[in-house]
Amino acid sequence: MGPFVLPDAASILSPRPYIGKERVFHEATAHGRWWLTMPRRPNIPCKHPGCGRLIPYDGMYCEEHRPLHAHDRKTTTEKGYGRRWQKARAAFLHAHPLCVRCQARGRLVKATVVDHIVPHRGDPTLFWDTDNWQALCKRCHDHKTMTEDRYQEFRY
Repeated sequence: MGPFVLPDAASILSPRPYIGKERVFHEATAHGRWWLTMPRRPNIPCKHPGCGRLIPYDGMYCEEHRPLHAHDRKTTTEKGYGRRWQKARAAFLHAHPLCVRCQARGRLVKATVVDHIVPHRGDPTLFWDTDNWQALCKRCHDHKTMTEDRYQEFRY
């Protein structure tokens, strides 16, 4: 492949898009100036099983199936992380400003996350038990979540 060469001024001002070997440029105006822009991302199929309707790239479901999936995911407030949690979290981080895992390794790193030592899995008693909280930096929290808390434990 040779070097990419932009078109001359006459072809830029023409009403048709310029089609080069590697890229397709479309004309656009912004504040009276001509700009070369890349084409938009292609539409994707609806995520509902069996539906093949094409929707914009940033969407999940088509208009027909969006109401069926409106409550698939809970908001952070519905999960218990509302205003009460934000206040308790801020107070805990003020009282425990350093990451406990980094501190155990001899490093002093600011804690930014209040972690539940034993995952609460929606249990409000375990969620609000301050003895089950620990201050962690984001790096330690992400590592703990991906290694220790990743799989749900079932007890019979």
